[in-house]
Amino acid sequence: MQMRKSVLLILGLSVAVVANPRLLHSQTDAEIDSIELDYRLYQISIGARVVVVIGQVMSVRSATHLENILSEHDPLWAVAEVKVNEILYNASDKTVIPADVLFVYFSTSKDIAWFMSPKLAAGQKGILLLGLDELPLKSLPGLYAYNILVPATFQPMDKREYIIQRLP
Repeated sequence: MQMRKSVLLILGLSVAVVANPRLLHSQTDAEIDSIELDYRLYQISIGARVVVVIGQVMSVRSATHLENILSEHDPLWAVAEVKVNEILYNASDKTVIPADVLFVYFSTSKDIAWFMSPKLAAGQKGILLLGLDELPLKSLPGLYAYNILVPATFQPMDKREYIIQRLP
């Protein structure tokens, strides 16, 4: 079993790294994943800018227009074209969802800073808890995009009822 050294939390425009609770309490990966999912659902309940959809990844391409390689810890951005099958939650009318397709940014890096970030592939289907956040880019400040950067933001279909019960 691979030990997680820290958990990356994205809170609005801020990024925080917190100690791994498993090291303190001997929790399993599944327990940590459940805590992270519950935390994301809590963020939604207090008004975070989040859209929750069921979708299928149609294609993935490198987001070379976002290349910002300043260190070995850069995320190596990619963008997935996701066909939206169902909208489970939309934070507000201001959050615009195109007809049937969303473009979702994610990290492809296997670096210690990003190895737990969901890695999307064509054909994947699941539940996406999408934040509409500013991407951490020094070269393009102010770029807001849907993204999945922490494990809790991409869930398997068997979590559907669990998630629906906890949405506002």
